[in-house]
Amino acid sequence: MRAPHAFVLSYCGVLTTSDIERFVRGYPDHRGCDPILSVVPRILPATLSRMSKRALSEAKLIFAIELVLLIGLGFFTKIGGGIVLLLILFTLYFFRDPTPLVAADPNAIVAPATGKVDLIDTADEPLFRGASSKRVSIFLSVFDVHTQRAPIDCTVKLIKYVPGKFANAISPSCATVNEHQILGLEGNGIRVTVRQIAGLIARRICTWTKEGAVLPKGDHLGMIRFGSRVDIYLPLEVDVVAKLGDHVKGGETILARRK
Repeated sequence: MRAPHAFVLSYCGVLTTSDIERFVRGYPDHRGCDPILSVVPRILPATLSRMSKRALSEAKLIFAIELVLLIGLGFFTKIGGGIVLLLILFTLYFFRDPTPLVAADPNAIVAPATGKVDLIDTADEPLFRGASSKRVSIFLSVFDVHTQRAPIDCTVKLIKYVPGKFANAISPSCATVNEHQILGLEGNGIRVTVRQIAGLIARRICTWTKEGAVLPKGDHLGMIRFGSRVDIYLPLEVDVVAKLGDHVKGGETILARRK
């Protein structure tokens, strides 16, 4: 019964990976977990170093379900216990929240999310900017960091939730039909819109800020769970330096520059 608790405590940095191995090997039949335990020392420390309490709090229900499954299956089937251990490791990996190295250049506009740039075009954004804008769309796979960051030093002027569908976020066209949230940001003389878009699997958009909040560039905006898309709308006069196919890091990679 103690093995699942070892994982909970390890999330808080209380236990080491060797503690986890010792507890899991206390199962009546742990041999099926040995291949998984062999990778724990390599994966867990690096993953835990990139965690934040805020990101982990979004996964409380998921962890609870996985721990119940670990208790229920781990004592009766080595295959089931091994699968649940993999799920726990993947959940930890998914909810990682590394601190970005924010560009000091005041004219730099950084990516609001981590993922692949798969669309750069011009589009109208009537809700906050109220003007034609340069749009950069970033697709977040389930293997990308899913926290979003402020692209500029800004004040949050608008947060607006828009209900919608849960179509596959791999297509940029889902932006107008899927559930999404608009964040209107203003700072350094420009207005920028960030759109958090839910997807087929990502059905929860979490907001970690509020209207009126003053955020430094690279600070948290929120999180989308399990595969999604983030669009950013910029003034036409900025110079977009990101290219199609680039993999960008939220709060770190320079997406555009003010002229």
